[in-house]
Amino acid sequence: MTFLLSLLGTRAGAMGAAALAALLAIAVGVQTLRLSWSEADVAAQKALVTQRDAAIATQNAAAEKMRSDALAASQAASQRATAVMKPRPKPNAATVEALNQWLVSP
Repeated sequence: MTFLLSLLGTRAGAMGAAALAALLAIAVGVQTLRLSWSEADVAAQKALVTQRDAAIATQNAAAEKMRSDALAASQAASQRATAVMKPRPKPNAATVEALNQWLVSP
């Protein structure tokens, strides 16, 4: 301990301590700068993830709307096909007008 104190008391020891302190300050500064860059990168990535999540949610909503529209169209087509395929009553062949009316009725 006394050796270190006597070494620091000399001009070379003081200069060495100052150089060591300067190197330590530079190392701390570099690490702080790297940390701030890392935090900025993390914040940018979080913003990008949030933006992409919003875009995905919008696309999912649009796909779900298209799916429900397609289902509604399919059900409507099925109902129309069922109505068309339903058998009609036999025509009244007593008059030509009644027969023509039966032919044009759905």
